[in-house]
Amino acid sequence: MDSKFQLSETEKQIVEFLWGHGGEAETKDIYSHFKEQKEEWARQTLNTLLLRVEEKGIIERPQRGMVKARYSRAEYDSLCCREFIETRFSGNIANAIRCYYNGSIPEYEAQELIDCINSMR
Repeated sequence: MDSKFQLSETEKQIVEFLWGHGGEAETKDIYSHFKEQKEEWARQTLNTLLLRVEEKGIIERPQRGMVKARYSRAEYDSLCCREFIETRFSGNIANAIRCYYNGSIPEYEAQELIDCINSMR
């Protein structure tokens, strides 16, 4: 199942870098960071990866040389989770929970879920 938000390992590393730097960074800083770790990197490699992540809607490049995450880590996780529930379970969270627990849920986890739901009302 393809996900709109699915990232390759290297794409994830780029987004993690952005989150670790306040959600935005200059392209040259991203390049320098990864060049230290992956000696085979060329600027074109970074540009290609940035384009892919931008096409997935996860980053934006508001001006030349700048890269900005469109979502915080929590927002991104929420989008991925929602997309999974929508595509795999037709949006039915109860079916997702049943599948996760495979028919049996420990009492303490059941109470945590009840408390969580009640706190969100």
